[in-house]
Amino acid sequence: MQHVAGLDELAEFFGAPPKVEHPDLPYEANVITAEVDLGHHNVWLQFMPRQDWAELRVAGQPFSIVKLTLSDISHLSLRKTEEDHTLVIKFDRRQTSTLFLMLRPHVTLFWGNQGDEDDDPTLLSVV
Repeated sequence: MQHVAGLDELAEFFGAPPKVEHPDLPYEANVITAEVDLGHHNVWLQFMPRQDWAELRVAGQPFSIVKLTLSDISHLSLRKTEEDHTLVIKFDRRQTSTLFLMLRPHVTLFWGNQGDEDDDPTLLSVV
């Protein structure tokens, strides 16, 4: 990955320190797991900073909503404001749209034919 969020950013975003699978290895060579319970939803993310893959699960009570295995990731970043928390995953392939996972105010996943790469679903408004 060309850009990946650090441990402190992940801890602040998910509200708990992420699990580092091999504490004796550097962050870039490790397997990182972050998880958060948000009432009726659970969000789980696992990735290796030096690699280009991640697994993302969003589950509701009592069933799983989505489970994605992602590859060709170039950027994994986090945006946190008072109004929202957004995980942004960009891909090396130009044809692959950016994935946005918002944790607040509601758990919402945007991925697909969104138009230009610069479109930001957090700017969408309910009409």
